[in-house]
Parts: sequence; structure tokens; C-alpha cells
Amino acid sequence: MRTNRDEELKFLTILPRAFGENVLDGSLRAVPSHFLVSEQLGFSPIGDGEHQYLQIRKCHLNTHDVLERLQEAFRCGSADIGVSGLKDKNAITDQWISIRSPLQAKDVLPGDFFTQSDAAPEPGRFAVLQHARHTKKLRRGAHQSNAFVITLSNLIDLSASKKNRIEHRLNLIAERGFPNYFGPQRFGNKQRNLVLAKAYFRQPRKKISRTKRGLILSAARSSLFNLVCATRVQQDNWWAAIPGEVLSLDGTRSFFSCDIPDKEIEMRLASFDIHPTGPMWGRGASTVTGQCAQLEDQALETQQDFCIGLENAGLKQERRSLRARPEAMSWQWSDEQHLVLRFNLATGVYATSLLSELGQFTDTSLK
Repeated sequence: MRTNRDEELKFLTILPRAFGENVLDGSLRAVPSHFLVSEQLGFSPIGDGEHQYLQIRKCHLNTHDVLERLQEAFRCGSADIGVSGLKDKNAITDQWISIRSPLQAKDVLPGDFFTQSDAAPEPGRFAVLQHARHTKKLRRGAHQSNAFVITLSNLIDLSASKKNRIEHRLNLIAERGFPNYFGPQRFGNKQRNLVLAKAYFRQPRKKISRTKRGLILSAARSSLFNLVCATRVQQDNWWAAIPGEVLSLDGTRSFFSCDIPDKEIEMRLASFDIHPTGPMWGRGASTVTGQCAQLEDQALETQQDFCIGLENAGLKQERRSLRARPEAMSWQWSDEQHLVLRFNLATGVYATSLLSELGQFTDTSLK
């Protein structure tokens, strides 16, 4: 029997697809090597400065586990460590981390904490692939993109006609992009971060750790964005501008208002120079107007506890692109049961949101 909590969180588990019904079912992350992620910095450390940059490869460790070990190894505090993004535990992931250390310190890594190998690390350990010094601490979202190699396994009933439908869907995703939903990992196992957010907004003075507070505020904010994005997908205008829209410039954090879309706006949207946006909720008046404001108000009408809670928490109104587009996307059938996808996504875009446009996949790492 479905509970009230299940009904409240239903909008997170049943997000509409842009391109129609499932064309593929199978398994995701049957083994860690089936989900490879590598941060692409977009710049090179200059080789000098008080911050030591490490490119690490980890498996069966989340980013916080690695940061704790680095603090112990380098005898530093959390403020001395910089990270651009958080990476999945149940995958093989490469990411960059910066550590503030004196210039006179030797660039020798504490061997007890590292596996010096470029192969997949043993569970519970991580490898340092390279290290170099730089003048600035690594900040959140500083890297340019993430490169993915994902193997979908246990695929069944792959007739020639079905393969054609799958490849047609992949071509649509490559050409038109996909809804920029926040992935389920944003919300925790069984949407636990949202449950905690509801409790926190009822008792905001209750003491919780800074990390946990950040996680539940991000989950609440992301759920509101997903709800607006889902509404736009249902109306088939997640890729278009509507009156009163706020548009983002591709690859930047620059935005501008558009009262009435014209031919020039349509051409820029078609070329992926600009994108429609949805709300990242917080304090202050929303920057959308007219039809767009009405749509967002209606979409969020039943979620006022989250809206008010985020405002009271001090977050500011921001915007996020409603669509994302993979770069350098390719695929190949390694055999009749395995499909290998390769693509790059901008920072903050979820590979699971791309995969959901193909179908339903059982994440075997969660069993």
C-alpha cells in the first residue's frame, strides 16, 4: 500500500521522458568498471604554488572518505582541501583534489594511504595518478566537464528492429540533448535526504552538521527544479523559450530575460548557444515573468514548505539550464548483451538523466 510519504515524493521517482517510452532495459554498474568517470579540469596546474593538486582514482570509496584520509595523511584541516565535484562510490572515478601545503614541503605522498597504480584500486583504497603544484585552491564546479564510459549489461531481446529503435533514440539524445534533471543520487537512498529536509524545515533550529545541512538543502532545491523541468517536459517546451523566460548562455553562468521569443532566439536555441532555465529556489523575487512565471508558480504550488524553508535557510534565487547536451557521444555493441556508451557532460549534469531517456536500468550496485 502506498504511503503518504510515497505520494509526496512521487514526482521524483516518475519523471517524464522527453522522447517517449522505454527502448532498452538492463543492468547498470554490474561491476565498477561498467561505470567510469573522469574529471576534465580544462586547465593545467602551473607546477608552482602552495597548493598540491592530486589526480586520484578511487573505487568503492566516496569523495568524503578520500578527503578524510587526506586530512589525516597531510595533517591538515578541511579548509586546506579543495575539491571540484563529488563522485560516485560504486564506480571507478578519476577526480582532482587540492591540498594546501608549504612550498618547502617535499612532494612525496604518504605511501600507506595510496596505491601507486593506474589500474583499478583495490576496494577501500585509491590511486594517485599524477600530482603537481598550483597557485589556487580547487573550488567546487571548477572543472570543465566529466568524461563517461558506461557499459549497460544484461540486455535482452535485442532484435535488429529493437537495435534500430535504440540507436534512433541515441541519435535523438546526441542531436537534441535531454532534460537536465538532477539524478536520484542527489536525493539519497529512497529519497532520504528529502525526508530529512522536511523534518529540518519543521525544526530549523535543530543542530545538524554543516555537511548534512548542505546535503538536505541541495536535495530540497533540486527537487523543486526537477518538478519544474518535468512540467516543461510534459508540455514539450523544455528545449524552447516561452514568454517571460530567463535564458542561459551555453557554458557560462550568464543569464538574460526574454519577454517575447523571436526568430533570433529560436535560432540561438537551435544551435545550443542558449538554453531555457528553471529555478534553483531561494530568497528574492523570481526573475521570470508572464507565462513562464505562471507555469513555475503552478508547478511549485504544492511545495511551499520547501520554498519557504529554502528562503529561510538563506539561499538565493538562481537559475539552471533545463536541457543538457552530451559532447563526443558514441556507442558500440560489444556483444549481444552489452552496450558501451561514451560521452562528455558539463559539470553538474547527471549521466543517469541521460540514461533515463533510454529506459529503466537496475543499478546492481545498490543491491
